[in-house]
Amino acid sequence: MSSRLGLIPFALTMGIYCLIALFLLVPWQASHLVITSLNDLTVDRAFVIAQPELFRSGAQYGPGVLFTYGPWGMLITGLTLPKYYPVIVLLNVIVASIFALAAASTVMKCEAGVLKIAALTLMLATLVAFWTGGIDQGYWLFPSLYVGLYTLSRKQLGLSAGDLALAIAATAAAGWIGLIKFNLFVFGFAIQFIILLVDLKSRRLPSLFLIWLAVTCAAWLAADQDIRNFPRWVLACLDLSGGYSDAMSKGFFKPYNEIVVAILLVIEGCFLAMAWLVAPRIETRAMKISRLAVCVVCGGLAWQHIVGGNQIEQGIGEIFTALWFLFAISPPSIGARSRRLAPTASGLLALVLGIGIVSSCTVLDMPAMSGEVLAAKFNAFFQIIGGRFTAYRTSWEALMASVRESLPVKTDIAGSADIYPQDTAVVIANPQFHYAPRPAYLSLNAHTTALAEANAAYLKSSSPDAVFFQVLSPARSVNNRYPTTADGPSWPELMARYDLHDATPDFLILKKLASPIPFKFVPVSQQNIGWKKEVRLDGGSRLIWAKVHIKPSFVGRVVKLLYKSPHVTLQENLADGTQKEYQIVPALGEAGFLLSPGVFDTASFARLMQTSAADPVDPEKAVTVIQFRTESATSWFWSKTIGLELFELDIASQGVRPVPAAVASLIRLGELQDDVGSCLFPPSPIKAPEVSRPVLLFHAPCSTHIQVPKDVQAVTLSYGLRYIPDPSQPATDGAGIQIAAIGPDQAITENASRYLDPVKRKLDRGEQQITLSWKPGSVTQLRIKFDPGPKNDPIYDHTYISNIEFH
Repeated sequence: MSSRLGLIPFALTMGIYCLIALFLLVPWQASHLVITSLNDLTVDRAFVIAQPELFRSGAQYGPGVLFTYGPWGMLITGLTLPKYYPVIVLLNVIVASIFALAAASTVMKCEAGVLKIAALTLMLATLVAFWTGGIDQGYWLFPSLYVGLYTLSRKQLGLSAGDLALAIAATAAAGWIGLIKFNLFVFGFAIQFIILLVDLKSRRLPSLFLIWLAVTCAAWLAADQDIRNFPRWVLACLDLSGGYSDAMSKGFFKPYNEIVVAILLVIEGCFLAMAWLVAPRIETRAMKISRLAVCVVCGGLAWQHIVGGNQIEQGIGEIFTALWFLFAISPPSIGARSRRLAPTASGLLALVLGIGIVSSCTVLDMPAMSGEVLAAKFNAFFQIIGGRFTAYRTSWEALMASVRESLPVKTDIAGSADIYPQDTAVVIANPQFHYAPRPAYLSLNAHTTALAEANAAYLKSSSPDAVFFQVLSPARSVNNRYPTTADGPSWPELMARYDLHDATPDFLILKKLASPIPFKFVPVSQQNIGWKKEVRLDGGSRLIWAKVHIKPSFVGRVVKLLYKSPHVTLQENLADGTQKEYQIVPALGEAGFLLSPGVFDTASFARLMQTSAADPVDPEKAVTVIQFRTESATSWFWSKTIGLELFELDIASQGVRPVPAAVASLIRLGELQDDVGSCLFPPSPIKAPEVSRPVLLFHAPCSTHIQVPKDVQAVTLSYGLRYIPDPSQPATDGAGIQIAAIGPDQAITENASRYLDPVKRKLDRGEQQITLSWKPGSVTQLRIKFDPGPKNDPIYDHTYISNIEFH
């Protein structure tokens, strides 16, 4: 390998690039991720934590795991079990080294002088800054782009032994990288397929394609995967990826409005124009078309990230990476026609790239290159070189310990377990459970009909011993999806195969029944309805199941190929007068979901489980009216009619089963939250250090009520007023509570009240209790009211209810 600038400068450049790449791009430092609350367990962290456990257990991608992150996803997430850290670090070192060598070779062999080399180096430094800041998709595409743009352009000039070695190394890296994430596999495959066609046309042995294929298979086998499952994983990922833009879209022109979308289209157009205009000194038309094809693939992937994933910064980063190669292979002089067109394309592209870089900088998580940070990186580097992985072992243990501490699970059940909809760490961190997930192990990503049905089929054939279940709060739900469409087809299976066993502050714990309860779907009606048309339901106390068939029009199908779908919303009225509005993903509506009664929180699901045991549906929560809407001015996208099938979900009666105390408490707190009257803020779950149970914040002034079962004659209400014993912190001036027992005639039969002032009276600190009793049958409802203190200042009056128990 040599360079126009000489062997010594070339070798020196190689060494500098390698040192920088190894230092900045290899995850030498252990992860310091800790979980302090349920809000820390985002959906991204859920799959990041699940990946190492799936790798350890030998879960088979294809039949057992249906997700776009492949078996080597840990390479990009950076989190793994201690025993895999040496392998993950080594593979990252190899990828970073290949990047550095390929980049240095490209820079030093470009057909230009020092100024162009300086420009390429500056552009590369910008890319590395992007990658170290988290916008790293371009980094993982780099080996494929090197082979597809640089190596392919130099083939006609003849590859030196060094060029060929780098091409083979980059091809091998691209093969392994493809099993990190499905879009990386698709990109690598597309590039290699283009190279295969070029080789076949030239009657050459397709050596690079064969190397890529061999390394891909080797990486699959190295992850303890059955090679026969590989096609199933690819097909499942195609299905998942096909529904991604519809499921994850924030709206037709959200988060990017019409102007931004137009600018992005200009980016794509200018990028492809430059791919066509840039021409090495000697080039055939076939090579030009091949280079354009590579850039079309790259532009398509970037567009998918921007439109489907709402990640403009990743899309811009991918295009910028490809532009770096186009600039590197561009000749020092261009033809007359290209000379006229190139400035326009270059100017427009520079403008839109500038806009993209600015938007990218708003999401960069750049590490501060302070002396302390640099010292920590050097220290981690020398520890790894010395074979000391103690920090990595303790980091995983610390993460698991933080999950157990912040989300404790105290139950007598053990064995295999899964968790709905997404918080995988809760199961993985508790050694009494063996993580046995459904194929699409995050309900958010089971967003196609096939994936939702595959998860339901898993419960029929391989249901785990225990299931943790939660209905996401609106704050944690993506795009305000209709709650029962999250793994909707699995809900009847859960109701029929599991019993309420226990609860934590955040989850129900369901225990597998010895034999499932029979259930069936009884057809009720089938009709075609128009948009915005009100459909009245007469479900009463029955469980109503729905299948909704929403199809795009011809124009909509064409637009969907290049863009995405507008949101569909389901508006519904409940018998108690409540109105709700949620997004519904068309594919999930077609898979089927529970429509009535309304299930909007975890407590509602617990009541639904009681319903399956023989209790009737609460008529107040029955859905009475529904209608479907789409975004403003986008009705043209959809067919004019919607197919609506309604069924009764008929679950055989098994008698009333006892409800565990923790579950009963969760249900009653949920009822208090649902039936709240006027409140300063909406009630919300909080953690109070003085109470071991979950508590519900009813910030004074606030009122709520709850229906009283017929066979009880007393209630004990556990409540309190938050107080932090720190004189430097502002505190409450006190708050009052009133509880009233209401008879059938709405008259107050019994009542009690108390005023709490924890700042002045120690006895008022911590959890308090009020007990109220009455004659059997004389009370139908309890009303609870919190009032601010004597100065009527509610700012710090954090009143809460921790339990309500009927006797």
